[in-house]
Amino acid sequence: MHADVDNSLKLFLWLASYPLSQINLSTLIDYVVECNPDGNITAIMIYTTPRIEYKITKDIEVALYSQFVFQTDEGNIKSAEIYSNRIGFLFSWNFSPKSWFYITFDDYRVNTGNGLEPQERIGAIKAKYLIYF
Repeated sequence: MHADVDNSLKLFLWLASYPLSQINLSTLIDYVVECNPDGNITAIMIYTTPRIEYKITKDIEVALYSQFVFQTDEGNIKSAEIYSNRIGFLFSWNFSPKSWFYITFDDYRVNTGNGLEPQERIGAIKAKYLIYF
């Protein structure tokens, strides 16, 4: 019996800027190189996630992000094509210490060869409340 070995290299870069005290612009870039057991590159995945956050008040915030996933054929970076895109919206309200109310929407699309086709559209509402004893 052989244990699966993770033959991948993962690098990431996170950049952030605060052009105004209420606005945060950031992006996360993940670069994943997958290899077979012989050490040959089988795929490269690049994830980029630009995000904008706006603080309405100190307790209320909205965020919008878009995650792009690019994939290559057998590690050839010149063959990189968009694999998927996820666009999300988050409203969060800290209405009491350690208690939050969230509303989120998410649209996920995958490249089917005819462009990015919708796969999932999800919305959720969540409340988290801390009870003191």
